[in-house]
Amino acid sequence: MIKLKILIVVITLLLSNCKTNKMEQSKSEETNPVEEIAWLKEMIVGFEKDTYHKQIIEQYTYKEKEVYMVHTCYQCPDAITYVYDKEKNVICESGGFVGKDTCSDFEEKATDKKILYNNIENKK
Repeated sequence: MIKLKILIVVITLLLSNCKTNKMEQSKSEETNPVEEIAWLKEMIVGFEKDTYHKQIIEQYTYKEKEVYMVHTCYQCPDAITYVYDKEKNVICESGGFVGKDTCSDFEEKATDKKILYNNIENKK
């Protein structure tokens, strides 16, 4: 009976260790678009030089594609927000004086939001 209990404990420990390793492996396999996509990296370098405007870059999944929403002037009433794909093709845009909105379904269909860059606290 004691041998059975020891065997159960050993198997439980081994299985829990396998799950931990898989979780650590999947975390290490996650990519950082800011490090891998040159135009995103260049855009952030430009944002860092801008001492006035607030900017945000967000990543989403939209229509089964990874996309990037770029706010070049966050909360500016006349600014246009662009959504790009990985190759920097404009998928859609919104905002500006005319209230442009070429992706009216973006808010309801975009998922997996991740903030990749944010300098709001750094600027007033």
